[in-house]
Amino acid sequence: MPKSKAKKRFILNKKLCYSGDEMNLLKKNISTTERLVRAILGVIFLASTTQVQGTLMYLAAIVGIILLLTAALGTCPAYNVLGIKTNSTAPEKKEIASNKKTTKKKRK
Repeated sequence: MPKSKAKKRFILNKKLCYSGDEMNLLKKNISTTERLVRAILGVIFLASTTQVQGTLMYLAAIVGIILLLTAALGTCPAYNVLGIKTNSTAPEKKEIASNKKTTKKKRK
């Protein structure tokens, strides 16, 4: 018997989402400037692990690694859950501009 491809359902951003094509957790949602800042802070946190000891050293290392990973991937899983997007995408701007043109034509 062939296995059916059942999609798992879950709620994200108050919408019912399905795992698979509809939802991409690795979709870029961090701007280039924020990625640069995260990378710099990640290096600073990792470098600070040589100056501190104990629990604080491990905490700084974990935060540094997370910052470097999110900077490298260009995505923040917390931003996906909260619906935050700091990068701008050109197609959305073009779509807004084209909508403004059509509304001006309708007024005439």
